[in-house]
Amino acid sequence: MAWGPPADTQRRTAGEREVAFHTFIRCTSGPKTGRYVQATSTCDGTFNEWEVAVEGGIVTEIKLLH
Repeated sequence: MAWGPPADTQRRTAGEREVAFHTFIRCTSGPKTGRYVQATSTCDGTFNEWEVAVEGGIVTEIKLLH
């Protein structure tokens, strides 16, 4: 993905369906504003977390967590 590797990935299955939930962290203030990072502590300021659901190689949902 264009945002780089996710900070975290959780996989959930329901019957034959498997969905991967990828969490991305983007710094919104501080010296790394606008960058996607692997940990919230890396931002040295504020951040947003995004969750991207992928099922069968298709993005099915993008949700702002904070």
